[in-house]
Amino acid sequence: MNRIAYALDIGTAKTVCLAATIEDDELHVVSAGAVTTRGVKKGRIIDPAQVADCVKAAVGRVREETGADVEEVIVGVSGLSINSECSRGIRPMYPPGKTVHEEDLLQVNEHSRQIRFEEGYELLQTLPCSYVIDGEVVDGDPVGKSASRLEVLTHVMSVSSKHLETLNKIAQSAGVKVEEFVPIPLASGLGTARPEDAELGCVVVDIGRGTTDAALFKDGACVAVASIDVASQHITNDIAALIKVSPEDAERLKTEHGHAAPELVGEDEVVSVKQVGNDQVRPFPRKVLSEIIESRVREIATMLKDALLSSEKATGSVRSVLLTGGGGHLAGTDEVFKKVFGAQSAQFGVPRLVGPNSRKAALPEMSAACGLALFVLKDGGEELAPVAGVVDWKKSIRSLKSIFGKRS
Repeated sequence: MNRIAYALDIGTAKTVCLAATIEDDELHVVSAGAVTTRGVKKGRIIDPAQVADCVKAAVGRVREETGADVEEVIVGVSGLSINSECSRGIRPMYPPGKTVHEEDLLQVNEHSRQIRFEEGYELLQTLPCSYVIDGEVVDGDPVGKSASRLEVLTHVMSVSSKHLETLNKIAQSAGVKVEEFVPIPLASGLGTARPEDAELGCVVVDIGRGTTDAALFKDGACVAVASIDVASQHITNDIAALIKVSPEDAERLKTEHGHAAPELVGEDEVVSVKQVGNDQVRPFPRKVLSEIIESRVREIATMLKDALLSSEKATGSVRSVLLTGGGGHLAGTDEVFKKVFGAQSAQFGVPRLVGPNSRKAALPEMSAACGLALFVLKDGGEELAPVAGVVDWKKSIRSLKSIFGKRS
């Protein structure tokens, strides 16, 4: 029987527990439980006890539906607590021209991890971006090639130790153990991007209620991640403040009539609004509503572009932008991100799933949970670990090539 992975995504709006397995190289959703999150504000945990109750409820729904005793979960880590940087590892080969073996890859990757983290931070994940032999970038796997000098450029992600400790305690309070921690921006990218997107260069943007996460992929590797605490709720707040309507009406206007590209909205289009302190419903120009939305969406796109493209490995153009998350499918958002990033294309994305529960989970807000499951299920036998065996998940070296696999 194929292994079942249990993923846990604690968002500002929803807490999701997803059970999934791999069948015919595709992600098959066995069960998904989602509950409204309490105790999280703008992506930050402010009441661990309330969050633990939400986790317990979401996991409980999966246990009830599957009859399985969920013991370990893969936990998504908020991008707001993550530092992302590139590091280079070097290994001189003796004698010069020696054939590269897996042990050489382990040692050069280990060298790339020898960096000093910010005080209060520790290693979360490292992902090789590219290997270089004698000054030339290697196309494919360097194992089996001759080299005098082997280098690796590695994407290193560190995280607040305090945040990991909080997540561990929440999991324990909810009756589960943490199998592995995975950055949410990376997970959202894995849950949405296709192999060709990641190879040619793409940004996956997950717009939630309180935070927006993004991951940049180039040459099949994740080279940078970024998160900001500006997201969908800010758009709602802008509408409420500038049009002077209630938060509930602002959310309705956004979801039912919102558009982030004013140039695509007709001059004569109107929406009905009921302003605070006025009992009369009156017409309001939809283009003005669109301009309010566009301003905030452009700010989000610009902030992410500045954060992502500062990486050493992030040079060059972005071919495509994929938008996902609960707030990522607002009409016109694709046009704004396409312009800001100078991309050839921008489109909305959802997880690609199979199985009877695929329709239930193939939603933009489920991208991160699906990516968490993929991260641990699709190692494809290509994951490297110390010769003595995996003692700690932090010691493994994972290539995203195997995770993307044959997905289409």
